[in-house]
Amino acid sequence: MSEFYFFSTPLHDAIRNNNFDKVSDFLNQNHDLDIIDEDNMNPLDLAKYLEFDSLVALIENKIYRNAISITIEKT
Repeated sequence: MSEFYFFSTPLHDAIRNNNFDKVSDFLNQNHDLDIIDEDNMNPLDLAKYLEFDSLVALIENKIYRNAISITIEKT
């Protein structure tokens, strides 16, 4: 993983800093969870790589909730 980040998002930066509150805020603002940084990691991959289990759970919960709401909207 790079020491210096030339392409990163505020969400990726919050994850790197293990900032639960900021990550939660970004998720509530529906930041893109598919965008990758210069290390080709999306936010979930980055949280897993850094072993920030609370952030992994938070992001997975957001993905799960989005999947549920999409399913509900389609029916």
